[in-house]
Amino acid sequence: MIFREGESKKVWFRTDRCFRVGDQWYVATREGKDVGPYNSRVAAERSVPRYVKIMKEDSRYDMYARKLALNGIWASNDYA
Repeated sequence: MIFREGESKKVWFRTDRCFRVGDQWYVATREGKDVGPYNSRVAAERSVPRYVKIMKEDSRYDMYARKLALNGIWASNDYA
């Protein structure tokens, strides 16, 4: 990677956003919310694209859908 003069290298890393509490799986979001619970890690991982889509598309989804996304309501209903 090329850096401009005077810039130092940055170390970029990713953390695993899926985590387990007991038998339930959750997803940590950039907003600081934990979305879930999910019955499996696969279900938690599959929910991420839908969460991102709802959070990005303000005009298409109303505030109620955004609240559901933030609270992980669809997670318990296996909509993911």
